[in-house]
Amino acid sequence: MDPYRPPDSNMQLSQKGTAVGGDPFHGDTWQVGSLFSATLDRVKEQVGPFLMLGVGFGVVNVFFSVLNQVISVAGPESGIDTSLFIALSGSMSMIGGIVQFLLGLVVMMGAMKIARGQALSVSELLPSGKVVVSAILGGILVTCAQTFGFLLFFFPGVILFYAVFFYKWLIVDQEMGPIDAITESVSMTSGHKMQLFIWTLVLFGLGVVSMVLTCGLGLFLLLPFGQVASVLIYDNIRLRSGLTD
Repeated sequence: MDPYRPPDSNMQLSQKGTAVGGDPFHGDTWQVGSLFSATLDRVKEQVGPFLMLGVGFGVVNVFFSVLNQVISVAGPESGIDTSLFIALSGSMSMIGGIVQFLLGLVVMMGAMKIARGQALSVSELLPSGKVVVSAILGGILVTCAQTFGFLLFFFPGVILFYAVFFYKWLIVDQEMGPIDAITESVSMTSGHKMQLFIWTLVLFGLGVVSMVLTCGLGLFLLLPFGQVASVLIYDNIRLRSGLTD
């Protein structure tokens, strides 16, 4: 039994069968103060899968970081032809970027399972081709728009960043196209941007503390922790705003 389930309500997200066992905010609007404890409770329920996501993400990132460092240092000194070295270095950077992008989607899907109290299945953590393509196209659109916004006295870019905060979650969860996901994210974040801003400041503070106390290793656990929190916010807003069918 889910300890957070309201006694008179079994709230669910009906689209794509993404059921939510219960709302940790008990039907109220999410707040930064209660979000941290709610996220911690969800993580405690599935410590093993949570550690798997964090450690897996960390190992892959460290591997490609070390590999690129080795190539950049040893390449010129090993007598490799300059053009071959440039091609090898560029190829490894591209492969690393693709792997890290896909792994980011896997972490999001895993965090969604943890936040909703659902068991993790490896097959269900693999994004579909549609999700990957939509995430790539959405990322390009958002990056271009945010870059333009930051050039316009910075603040428009910040506002846009929080307006599209959930676009990738909508792509992963609902398999929306990039335009629909961006549009719905703008609708969802209306009235929540300041709260989201404060929460990201909290995560930033935790990141600084993690860097100091763990030499940066704790950041690999902070990422899935922040993702689980994002899902709790995402579900709470969608349920309360009636954006589900």
